[in-house]
Amino acid sequence: MTQTKHWFLVPSMHDPFYVCGGMQIFMHMHELVSKLRSAEIITYRHLEDGYRYLDDIPSDELGTGVLWVTWQSHIIELAKRLSAYSNVVLYAQAEDFGRDQGQVTPIQWPIVCLSRYIAADYSVRDPGRLVLYHGTAVNPGARNAGIDRDLDVLVHKRKSVPYLFHELVPALQEKMTVEIVDQFINQADYFSLLNRTKTYLYWFHKTNWGTYEGFGMQPLEAILCGSIPVSNFYGGLSDYLEAPFN
Repeated sequence: MTQTKHWFLVPSMHDPFYVCGGMQIFMHMHELVSKLRSAEIITYRHLEDGYRYLDDIPSDELGTGVLWVTWQSHIIELAKRLSAYSNVVLYAQAEDFGRDQGQVTPIQWPIVCLSRYIAADYSVRDPGRLVLYHGTAVNPGARNAGIDRDLDVLVHKRKSVPYLFHELVPALQEKMTVEIVDQFINQADYFSLLNRTKTYLYWFHKTNWGTYEGFGMQPLEAILCGSIPVSNFYGGLSDYLEAPFN
């Protein structure tokens, strides 16, 4: 019996712009599926060594499997390029991007959601759509090392609201030791910082597409590293943050 092949479509595997939590989560889904079925990563924006390119694969080959996509800011592009296929699945890591501008996920695409928050959003907006929920795994490196904590506050500049850095952080710096991450660092170094800090400050703003955080892995990693997250409560954070337990 021939197994159904699963194709995981990514814009690039080498472009630093796409080195992010979303890519790591999508690669975890690829790893999970590959334990059960044949799975292959293919690119659709960059021709890269070691990976086949979407337009170079015969349509009869792609049409016999399952096409997984996740970059929701590319929905218009992907919907056009994959319009001939009925076997596309969106692994949604956020709400539907650009809905007000007509950038809507095709109704025939089933959606597997990273968080219950995303699943609820799609279910309310599109009652006739097939919506499923499947979470992700946390990097096993996120664990409490039991070391002394020499930092009072750790804050990541990316996604943070302007108020955080214009007002709150300067006020905290007058009385506390505050570490600011304002550039890309690898996960091992990031987990080391989480183990050194008492509090992780995570106060995010809406994305350029008007959506909230689809899940918010960083506060969960902070909890696992023994740091206390101080966060707003929008979006997917409601999946696991609950005062006063976290």
